[in-house]
Amino acid sequence: MSAIITVADLVEANGKTVRENNQGIPHELPLGALVEITTDCPIGEFGSVYKGVRLFVVAHDRDCDGSPLYSLSFDQNVFREIEGAQTTFDDNRESKFHSLFAMSLGKAKGSISDGWGSDSLLLIDPQPATRRMAATA
Repeated sequence: MSAIITVADLVEANGKTVRENNQGIPHELPLGALVEITTDCPIGEFGSVYKGVRLFVVAHDRDCDGSPLYSLSFDQNVFREIEGAQTTFDDNRESKFHSLFAMSLGKAKGSISDGWGSDSLLLIDPQPATRRMAATA
């Protein structure tokens, strides 16, 4: 019986696996950056619905092979909202309002689109929040 080897586990000429080499690739887009989606949805489910949409980079992620990916949202503070909603959800498991807290958590998580590669994104402004704060000072 042969073992299954994934592409990410293949060893390249430098002696490292594809995953190890990809893990060394830094994320090009900074957190908080404003980007525009330039291609179709990565999973194809929505066709060109997202093309041209501008969103904020809210998380740096990695694909299963270690390739850099990005999570995007219209809300720059979405991860703070998720943390707060998760804490409230966890702290109130016995509450009669538990389902309400679960809905709040789901709503926050639902405002994120995951799995975008840099080849699908155009950097519009690397520090939009910083520029906005400087303009009001």
